[in-house]
Amino acid sequence: MIIDAFKPQRATNLDQATAEFLESLRQGNPAMKVVRSRIQTRLGRQPALGAELSNESPKGGQETDIVITVLRSASELLYFVQTAPSGEFNQYQNAFRAVMDSVQLQ
Repeated sequence: MIIDAFKPQRATNLDQATAEFLESLRQGNPAMKVVRSRIQTRLGRQPALGAELSNESPKGGQETDIVITVLRSASELLYFVQTAPSGEFNQYQNAFRAVMDSVQLQ
């Protein structure tokens, strides 16, 4: 799992900031495909968005990436990327869920 922050350049809301972030990922990796996006969810008590991506794994084969984003401020998007081989992703879901359930945003 990757947890980091992204500073959108032209976004004014969660949807725009998430779209800008996903576009930056795609520019860095043209093989990445968005399978599902704009999945409304919550992280802690804050509105969040989810997206499912498919990507070529650096170890070979395909990987699934679940991206959860939440606005921390008008200029910062906090993101969580859950990554696992596509054929094994279900085996990691409980661990990913436990991490996400433990997140407390202030």
